[in-house]
Amino acid sequence: MERIPHQHPIPQRQRQRRLKTHTFVPIARISELTDTFSHVLGFPPYNQPLFEKDYIRHYLSQHGHVPLWVLMNSLSMGTVFKFLCYQSDSTRNSIAREFSRQYQFDHDQPNRFYFDDLKKRYNHIKDFRNICAHDERLYCARVDLSKSTSVYTLLRDFDAVLTVESSQELRLSLTRLVQSLYGTVPDYVFEHITDAMGFPREAFAPITPSMES
Repeated sequence: MERIPHQHPIPQRQRQRRLKTHTFVPIARISELTDTFSHVLGFPPYNQPLFEKDYIRHYLSQHGHVPLWVLMNSLSMGTVFKFLCYQSDSTRNSIAREFSRQYQFDHDQPNRFYFDDLKKRYNHIKDFRNICAHDERLYCARVDLSKSTSVYTLLRDFDAVLTVESSQELRLSLTRLVQSLYGTVPDYVFEHITDAMGFPREAFAPITPSMES
């Protein structure tokens, strides 16, 4: 009988793509995450919840568990981000598809997100959030490994994860705050600030005629 050569059920190119996207999570990191959940909920070895929340107490006493969507209100952004990253590929892809669906609903235009897109955007948001929490200078901050992600890039990241109304409100509030500096500082200082924030020159052209080249 002729021997049939072994064929892998998944084509090589697809296997390579899966290997690239698969993330191995050490047990210690998973244990750290579940320990955070236990602390928030007041499970052993903790005697009481990290935060006294009525909704957590209600679900534990009335239902014996706390749904994930309820627990999210008591988790830090970093913890939620880790929880997302530790999911299986199929779960992460499903989450990315839901963001794509929600974006099209909110913005009335399609935009296909993949997990790596969301991971990059939330990394930016998390890093800028940490800068604010430590009272460091935000306007000239750069994050990610290339140090090329500016505040202006952060606004585009928020476009992907916020509703249109929330995103526009954030952008308008920041723009007005920056505009309020014009006339109170020398032109070259204003130009330095807007450049450091990553804003294109034309963003403030209507109020800065003397700075136009």
